Amino acid sequence: MYVTGSAVVQRVAFTATMSKSIGGIGIGQTIVFDNIVTNIGNAYNPQTGKFVVPVSAFYVVTLTVYPNWITEEMYVEIVHDGTQLTDMLLDNVVRNRASQTTDELTFFLSFTSQWVFHLNEGSNVWVRTTSYSPLINILGQNHSRITCWLLYAD
Repeated sequence: MYVTGSAVVQRVAFTATMSKSIGGIGIGQTIVFDNIVTNIGNAYNPQTGKFVVPVSAFYVVTLTVYPNWITEEMYVEIVHDGTQLTDMLLDNVVRNRASQTTDELTFFLSFTSQWVFHLNEGSNVWVRTTSYSPLINILGQNHSRITCWLLYAD
């Protein structure tokens, strides 16, 4: 926190990466980013994978995921107190429109999305697998990551 004029401003920003690859993740499983790069305000818990919102505000969230050799579509979602805020499609299949066939890519692709959400103080935010995705594998080695920062408070 710092004071500017008569206002007290809380600083919140974190980046966490996934140190190890994970595989065979089932439906509704939390994806934990266990390696803290920065955690200003200590709002992200690397053991649970949850961000506990310290102040009601607008936050920017950026998520980068490297699927580990997927051959079909899969999704992850960002949830807020158990309710989906958004999801992200991870797909390394190239669709040939002329022949209606699919070809698997033989290299890694990363998928990144960024959102702005209004989040309420005390709520929990995390990343998990969706109910409409098969078992998935995610590449770790600090390639998959989540970043969040407070844009402005209410």
